[in-house]
Amino acid sequence: MFTSQQIASNDSAGTQSTSPQSRQAVRFRDRLHERFRRGLLATQRVQIDRHLGILDSLELADTVQKGRLRRDIRGAAARRASAAYAANLITTWLFSLPVIVIVIAVVLAHSEFPSGSSAGSLLSYMGGAGAAGVLMLAPAAAVALTTYLLAPSLGRLFEKLTLYTMFGSACLVFLFFAVTTWESDPNGSAFNATAASMSALTLSGIVIVANGSLAFNHWLTNYLDARWCRPYDHIALFLLGTAASIHRERRRWHDDSQVTKWRAWLEIVAAQVERDASLSRRFGTAEDGTHTELRDEARRIAAIVRSHKRTLAEAYSAHDVDAVVTSLVRGTQAFCAGDRTALLANAPDQAAPRVNRFAAAILRLIPAAVLIAAGIFLPLIPAIAQSELASSLRWYLIVMGAIMFVTTRQDLATKIGEAVAKVLFK
Repeated sequence: MFTSQQIASNDSAGTQSTSPQSRQAVRFRDRLHERFRRGLLATQRVQIDRHLGILDSLELADTVQKGRLRRDIRGAAARRASAAYAANLITTWLFSLPVIVIVIAVVLAHSEFPSGSSAGSLLSYMGGAGAAGVLMLAPAAAVALTTYLLAPSLGRLFEKLTLYTMFGSACLVFLFFAVTTWESDPNGSAFNATAASMSALTLSGIVIVANGSLAFNHWLTNYLDARWCRPYDHIALFLLGTAASIHRERRRWHDDSQVTKWRAWLEIVAAQVERDASLSRRFGTAEDGTHTELRDEARRIAAIVRSHKRTLAEAYSAHDVDAVVTSLVRGTQAFCAGDRTALLANAPDQAAPRVNRFAAAILRLIPAAVLIAAGIFLPLIPAIAQSELASSLRWYLIVMGAIMFVTTRQDLATKIGEAVAKVLFK
């Protein structure tokens, strides 16, 4: 049996035998842990204060209801903030920064900056870099802006949409400059093509890494949400923010553009309900009857959210808008409590069939893509290339592919196709 004195002496000996490097490593680990804890608490405090401010802006008269919501919203905001903070920290320090530094080092190591040249050469190099940046960012920004104008429901997702659009288009620019060899103009023109290619290669490489960072951050956030958050935390916070936004602008019920914006927000919330209320993260790859039932229930709950879109469209006073806000607040309280019975109390017996716009677009795109590809590659076959009608065939198939994608009316596509055929094959 060891005595207490022996144990104490052994502990002191072990402490003394610890090397200085080990003590420094322990202190460094403790500092990192403390910094992470402080940053997490600060992030949680900011998010909690923001969502409690949103709740206070609703001006709820029922103090009991408001007290319960404050408690539930505080917890949901803290959990969501923890997952987002950890995901952002891991993405930034373990993924984005090291890879970006490597990309910059590798690309710049293979670039040649015109040293010892005149000021005109330096301006030419800077002009090439600027031209490359415009070439990469301007089309992406135009696509993002056009998408935003055509789809107002993406208003709250526009920041992420813009990033994904720009980063995705940068991939094409990166591939273009990666397989293209540029040579400088021997006459020394004002545009340095080598600078443009190397600048675009560098910027595109960084942007591709950023695109990967976004995808990794999105996956990691969902991964941490599934382990740290409750199933309906995201819906509750999103629904609360939507209710507060509608309440704040309720006196603009006569403004058609404002009502359209409200309806778009509700559609985003309904899509979120369909995703999270189905509890699909709690099921494996093998789908069973329970998963199907929960998915149908999620669609029925989403139908309740969508039903408020008509109420807002028919609103004829601020009081009508307040009725929608009151219903959304009750839904937020039910989601915070996880009360599916209350959520399904006024749900329709069967939700309307879901229209998958992405799948519909793919079904329209495949036949059009096949026709366009046929128009490009069929005239390359030797037996067809020798024909005088090879060029006409190419343009006919490409035009028909474009028409098939643009319109769903078969009679209109047939008439246009006949007119084009008469011109090309006369």
